[in-house]
Amino acid sequence: MLLRVIDIETTGLAPPAEVVEIGRVDVRLENSVASIERPKARLYRPLSGIPPETKAVHHITEADFTAETPTCSEERLRLAVWGGSTPSALVAHNCDFERLFIPEAITGDLPWICTHKGGSAGLARCSTTLKPGLEILAWTSARWRARYATSPSRTGCVGCRFDNDLQARFPLASNDHIARIAAFR
Repeated sequence: MLLRVIDIETTGLAPPAEVVEIGRVDVRLENSVASIERPKARLYRPLSGIPPETKAVHHITEADFTAETPTCSEERLRLAVWGGSTPSALVAHNCDFERLFIPEAITGDLPWICTHKGGSAGLARCSTTLKPGLEILAWTSARWRARYATSPSRTGCVGCRFDNDLQARFPLASNDHIARIAAFR
């Protein structure tokens, strides 16, 4: 089973806001063993700029883009979701938010797993909710793994915290948790 953990950063809370970054990391579950594949991330230059309140959340600024940085398009999002091996499911911390920007027209009938621990109303709209133990694997989300592990300009304090937290949290995924995750099918 291949779980594709996705995280996006945008210029606002809902369209017509634009996607300015998508990161992903694949978690492959085989024979009750999980392996995390190489993360991928891509920046997209917004056409309408980034509001200050949004920069305060994700810390992406106009200085992060060059003239060659592409803008986000449906085709680029489709490639981010479907490029490489075919996933069994998409995982996001708040799939309601990701699904606003990555609609069913792109994902088709691919199920989503939501790791958000907030109210049940948000979880109910996702096709699948968190299974026991999956939270630990999903915590290695694309946001941390892709952005900070692959971008030398972003490896400051937060990147160090990511490495320490990942090492501290990932061993918590016991063989029992991995087996339950693999049984998700």
